Amino acid sequence: AERGAALTAQLLIFSHTDSVQKKRIELNQFIADMFKVIKRLVRSDIKFSFNKSENGIYIYGAPGPIGQIILNLCLNSSDAAGEDNAFINIEVSRKTVDDLRLIKSADAKPGEYALLSVSDNGRGISIADQMTIFDPFFTTKTPNEGTGMGLATVYAVVKSHDGFIELKSHPGDTVFNVYIPLSTEEPKIREDSLANSGDKKQTILLAEDEQSIRAMAARILTQAGYRIIEAADGNAAVAQFNQNRDRIDLLITDAIMPGKTGQSVARIVLQEKPETPVILCSGYTQAELEADDILNKNCRILNKPYGIHELLVAVRDTLGPPGGKRT
Repeated sequence: AERGAALTAQLLIFSHTDSVQKKRIELNQFIADMFKVIKRLVRSDIKFSFNKSENGIYIYGAPGPIGQIILNLCLNSSDAAGEDNAFINIEVSRKTVDDLRLIKSADAKPGEYALLSVSDNGRGISIADQMTIFDPFFTTKTPNEGTGMGLATVYAVVKSHDGFIELKSHPGDTVFNVYIPLSTEEPKIREDSLANSGDKKQTILLAEDEQSIRAMAARILTQAGYRIIEAADGNAAVAQFNQNRDRIDLLITDAIMPGKTGQSVARIVLQEKPETPVILCSGYTQAELEADDILNKNCRILNKPYGIHELLVAVRDTLGPPGGKRT
């Protein structure tokens, strides 16, 4: 049943790559948000690392399919990684493509790209298999081990984003280089969105274990005029709530955190202070909360990765207009 569900999901993405909604994505933040989830899915003995770029790398893409690229490449590397001292490395950088002779891909075009590289120290991919590895249903696994749609889905998603893939492989060193065009528009914080948008008396408890994401959100909300209490995991969030319960007007929490999940933190907060609104940052949908009587009433979803505008809109919609009261 799990194999059939996985195949169905891959086929849906494979056949709808051009119809999904795209948005600006900062790849460092996006991968950092996925990192803990991927680590739970790859082999536990594998050393897993992520090398971020020094500066932000922005693309224009569909979050779900872009996430599927990263997940599928990591799972592929997990299956192929060596038995001893196995590792998988993800790296994000900026790349100018001007000499196509240096790129091992027939789909390559000159331009400015975000380069996403996923490498492992596995057994490598033969020259013959490299020729057909992105074909639908191609697999070197047994019928019970894989669907053969993982890399075909990666290829389809990358093509739908006007990018291309370069594969380099020999025993002990395999790397998939994914090139996706850079988004040329630099991110800007809209002054009209930030200026005087927050009531200085409104305090937000922000629970997020990824330091870069927490720092970004705290900066944005502080500039917008809100007071921020930060928590780096679920247990710290509960402790901060207990110390500041009379001050906290809103809980913003990541769904997956060490110690306690965001849902667990939200339940504790709502049981102690039922009127507290909650924004759950997750890949869940609002409909998935309906079965939970506690979370359904006061909790709303903010899909990750979120941008500046999405975060501010969610907070203002939840807390009400500046200086006003929440309805």
